[in-house]
Amino acid sequence: MIKNPFDWVFDHRSRDLAEWTRERYFRNIQTYDMELRQFFEEYQSVAPLSSFSWRLLYSRLVFPLHYFDCIESYYITRSEQEKKVLEERLSKILRQSSEYERFLAGFFQISGAPIKRLNLPQLEWLFQ
Repeated sequence: MIKNPFDWVFDHRSRDLAEWTRERYFRNIQTYDMELRQFFEEYQSVAPLSSFSWRLLYSRLVFPLHYFDCIESYYITRSEQEKKVLEERLSKILRQSSEYERFLAGFFQISGAPIKRLNLPQLEWLFQ
């Protein structure tokens, strides 16, 4: 018995929201908050996110996809010049990991997520 691979695929709008959020954060680590706040305020006025959606969005942000993308790109490329660029990018990711954790700790507040009403989980290790 063979399972159709498309039966396993699950896509959700929170994936797009998470990737947009991550891109905006890394575009300008110093001033991302106003843009995120405004975007989620406008988005929520049209299509409010459910508890499930907020959880999926947050879990995608917590997963360090940017780190794994960098590592994967490093091992795929054959260009020594590109490897040097990726080594520098990885070094920057590692140096900024504390700032990213602070971003994650404040994400629900910045985005205006209804934490209490939807009983959204807070990751204790981010607040220590």
